[in-house]
Amino acid sequence: MYLPQGYDDGSETYPTLIQLDGETETFCQAAMTAWYLAHMAERIPEAIVVAIENTDRARDMALGAGAERFLQFIADEFLPFIAANYRTNGFRVLYGQSASSVFACYAFLKRARLFDACVLSSFGLSEQGRAFLKDVLPALGPGGFRERALFAANGQVDPYDPAGTRASNGLRFLDALAQSPESRIVLRYETYRDEGHVPYPSLYDGLKWIYGLSRDIPTEGAR
Repeated sequence: MYLPQGYDDGSETYPTLIQLDGETETFCQAAMTAWYLAHMAERIPEAIVVAIENTDRARDMALGAGAERFLQFIADEFLPFIAANYRTNGFRVLYGQSASSVFACYAFLKRARLFDACVLSSFGLSEQGRAFLKDVLPALGPGGFRERALFAANGQVDPYDPAGTRASNGLRFLDALAQSPESRIVLRYETYRDEGHVPYPSLYDGLKWIYGLSRDIPTEGAR
């Protein structure tokens, strides 16, 4: 976990960035990206950064029963614990990469009240995954309940998707999401031409874009 500078001496509340695939390397990237954008670029507010480390990545990220159990843990145990023990303001951004970006997209759609925004790095889908996520769209409900933001990105020279098939399937799904009148999701998609798997600029650009939409996204966060 990363706490903003001066957290122990203050009473301010903060947005939360939740990092999936939260091993040391990815957590350090997320925490320092949030720090840089807040302190050096002055583009976002300071944030609490929390990482969820994998115990069984294949089980938890796979769409179906495993992902549903993992999402239930996040909704019923993890997020309530963070809210009860740290000064959060309710605004939550979920960040996933590669396989965890698929889970993050599923969680963002399935439990719409949990997250205000989402960043998906190297977001790609199989045909089965695209069909699975499309079935989740009706769960958003007619008209939605508030506007949220989703930033997705891929690298054009990804060695794990050399033909771009998974990225193309992901983009087709995002197009369907953008056209869904129920979603109320503001969406941006970025392709980094010279980047590979999990493009490094994606979290930086995603957070900067999300907080740039603050006029349209309620700052009091998810309820």
